[in-house]
Amino acid sequence: MTKNNDNSVSTSKRRFIPFIVMCIGVFLSHGLFGGYIVSFLLPKKKRVKYRETLISNVKKIPQGKSIVFEDLQGKSIILANTPDGFKAISTTCTHLGCQVHWESSKSLFVCPCHNAFFDTNGNTISGPAPKPLERYDVVLNNGNIFVMLKEV
Repeated sequence: MTKNNDNSVSTSKRRFIPFIVMCIGVFLSHGLFGGYIVSFLLPKKKRVKYRETLISNVKKIPQGKSIVFEDLQGKSIILANTPDGFKAISTTCTHLGCQVHWESSKSLFVCPCHNAFFDTNGNTISGPAPKPLERYDVVLNNGNIFVMLKEV
């Protein structure tokens, strides 16, 4: 009788190790499958590419002056020659979307709709604008002004 009892113990040990290996395999395969499902359902973010775009020559925009141009998506941008250097700032106010302009006498970007004022970096100084204006990097190269614009 002891033989049967010992035999059943050894048989259960023989079944236990394959059972554990099978459970680990099932767990790993379901985890891998779940990872593929999640990566399929959640789209990858596109990397935003920027393009250095020639806007003007340094001599055409004297100190305190500005020009308005459109980016590759049709948004208006102010390129101003501020006391801090050339700055490219969106003309769309972050409050209600009014058109911002550069006032050289105050060295500020101004939104006339609700008297919002922004410094030369586009940060809100006063007024109801909740966020700063969108900024664009400016690159000077051989007397030319390039602005880094998002590609479409």
